Amino acid sequence: MCVRGVRAGNIGWMLSALVFCGVTAVVPVTAAQSANKTVRSNSVAVKDLILSGAHRFDEPPLAFGVAVSTVGDRVGYSPNLPQGGFVDPVSQPRYASHRLSAKWNGENNLSLGGSVAVRHFTSLRDRFKFSTYRIDASYALPALSVNTATSLDISLGSNRADQLHKNSYTQIGDNLIKQVTVNSPNDLFWRATLAQEQVLTGRTRYGFFSGVGQTISGHRGLLGTGVDGTGCSYDFQLYANGGVVDQRDICGDIYSMQRIYPDESSIESDLQVAPRKDMQNNAWFYRVGGNLTTNFKRWQTRLSFYHQRYVRDVLDQRIRSRGGKVYDRNNVVSLQATRYVNSSLSYSATLEYNQHQFLDDLPVLYTRLTSDRFEGDVVYLTLQLNYLFGR
Repeated sequence: MCVRGVRAGNIGWMLSALVFCGVTAVVPVTAAQSANKTVRSNSVAVKDLILSGAHRFDEPPLAFGVAVSTVGDRVGYSPNLPQGGFVDPVSQPRYASHRLSAKWNGENNLSLGGSVAVRHFTSLRDRFKFSTYRIDASYALPALSVNTATSLDISLGSNRADQLHKNSYTQIGDNLIKQVTVNSPNDLFWRATLAQEQVLTGRTRYGFFSGVGQTISGHRGLLGTGVDGTGCSYDFQLYANGGVVDQRDICGDIYSMQRIYPDESSIESDLQVAPRKDMQNNAWFYRVGGNLTTNFKRWQTRLSFYHQRYVRDVLDQRIRSRGGKVYDRNNVVSLQATRYVNSSLSYSATLEYNQHQFLDDLPVLYTRLTSDRFEGDVVYLTLQLNYLFGR
């Protein structure tokens, strides 16, 4: 989440660098010192290369970080009232997050990291809150040459919430869904990334990376209210193995009615929505990108770019077939500046541009009812403070 809370950690190469906001470049050295180290020997040269996510041989055993992220624009949050009308608008940032991270550098070229973040996403009618958990492991592979370093990065993470309340209206067929509560929305994602970085000059290095991963999301049922094509209001409880719809008020000559659905296909036939097929996002993705890093005295800057492409199951087909828009690719550019106050303390600021907001961060939100949340680009700002132990 650096740039979006450093994106919750280490999305392959780049997010590992963002999670710890330069913790991988721990030792504040001058450009001349860095150049001298590089020519000293092969082993020392590899140590001086900062490979995002890779273990650094001279790092201290333990590092901690705290970060906050936000965006520049705000929205007037004004949800619908049950009896009609709207709540008075309250100005809220469209995105905000807080994150704690830790990293441990073991022996045998291995490093482990983890982070916990709380993130808020606000639109005109909806406000979603998720907790994000990540575990990252990086292994420094044998160097290809004196001026290169290579790492294999593995990340495992999850976004979770007790409930997700969607207050904005959604038209599905003849039914107007006025409110939906998703019980226990969650996702699980993993990434494997191979990254390589090479010294360009005494102060500058560049790198490339590529990786693959998978996302799987789910929930424990939908509760909500809606209005059918005849104007009758109803409450619904929908699950993958069936559901129930109860009429709310007297509607015409009908005083009371209950419909029981034995399976998902019967729900879809009547309500034009499928709790599992429309609300679960299972996807594979690949990512390619690169970076350019420069050191000057106690400052480090890093410019990064990556392209990510998704291959989803039937969800995208269902969104398209109903006239919706799918979001299956994202381009991200970030610029990070890190200042090393001393050998233990550093702080950083990161700006990150995303072609589609939240797309790489919240697979759980990519559903038929909420995929429109990813429309539009965004720039995230992340500020982070790091402290290193063991120096």
